[in-house]
Amino acid sequence: MSDEIKSEAAPNINEVLRSRLINRRLLSAVAKGLTSDQLDKAIAVLHEIKQQTIEREEAERRAREQEEAGLREIYELAKAKNILPERMAEFFGAIASEQKEPKKLPPKYRMRDDAGVYEWGGKGPAPHWLKQAEDSGRNRDEFLIGDDGLTALERSAQQIQA
Repeated sequence: MSDEIKSEAAPNINEVLRSRLINRRLLSAVAKGLTSDQLDKAIAVLHEIKQQTIEREEAERRAREQEEAGLREIYELAKAKNILPERMAEFFGAIASEQKEPKKLPPKYRMRDDAGVYEWGGKGPAPHWLKQAEDSGRNRDEFLIGDDGLTALERSAQQIQA
């Protein structure tokens, strides 16, 4: 038989674990290798997890109820103002699809040279100017902006001038 790619997705690891955890024979086999103290600890952990799950599900249910109540209020207000549901859907769809401008990070690294000032927020791949500096033997920490807003190089240049 040849190895064929199945069109069905591989089972989710959570689904596999769920099916194994509720399998009585498997649990019994595992339990046989445990002492009564270990079983008591396992049961206590499962009770704790169950309580956390109940609390999470209750919080999610309350959040859904609050959201639905808010939506009902909006619907009633729109209805009182003679705004059609189709127009509301169009309006909210337009708002949801608007692209938010990405938040620009404050600079974490800075280098000044004759060509200008280069800054980088420290997220994502290092910029070309920093890679070149590191390749030439410079340490990245030289360009790190401190609490005073200066890099180590700028601080030492200030001290020399003073």
